[in-house]
Amino acid sequence: MLRLDLKLPRIFLLALVFALLVAVSGCGGGNEPTAPEYAPSPSERAEMDLKATQALIQKYQVSASLGLESLAISPQKQDTFLFENTCFSILRNHDFLENAPQRSDYLPIIFNRYGAAPIRTMGNYVYAVYETDAGTRVYLYFRRSNDYSHLGGYVILMNRALYQSDFIGLQKGDTMADVLRVDPNAALYLQAYDAEEATWLLNPDSSGWQITTTHLL
Repeated sequence: MLRLDLKLPRIFLLALVFALLVAVSGCGGGNEPTAPEYAPSPSERAEMDLKATQALIQKYQVSASLGLESLAISPQKQDTFLFENTCFSILRNHDFLENAPQRSDYLPIIFNRYGAAPIRTMGNYVYAVYETDAGTRVYLYFRRSNDYSHLGGYVILMNRALYQSDFIGLQKGDTMADVLRVDPNAALYLQAYDAEEATWLLNPDSSGWQITTTHLL
């Protein structure tokens, strides 16, 4: 009986030491419980995005008196930028995405992925201008009505100035070859269509046919 009485306190002592060791290790810097990551609400996220957009516009705004040709715009690789980018499509009217639950054509996202570009104000729009290594200018338009946050309308491609008179000879029923004679950039829309295998563009909707070439005059 004496031996049993001596073992019991040792067992309790070992248990107490073990508990203290666990408690001490739990308080160490490497095992501190971390607070759950804060996730902003949709309204807070929208406000954060708006502030980021406003800051970018203010930072990269270019005066209308300064010609874009005088600016040093870092060229983008044309095939990658026009046909493989994850932010926009040159075939789509981006107004169709107005009620989309997720979209990636926000100004801060585009600038984060492809670098900042000069921004200019035009009426109720601002537009950012990129340039490709093939000399194509890429115009991305953002509307005042949505706080310039995401793309509006079509992306426009240009490598030389065009006038309305250049298109006066085109008539309904003319082919893409007729358009190409006026603006060779129309070939890039065909290339984008083939790259995306975008057969869904052949389906008309309430706004008409979605296969569209857009030209800056």
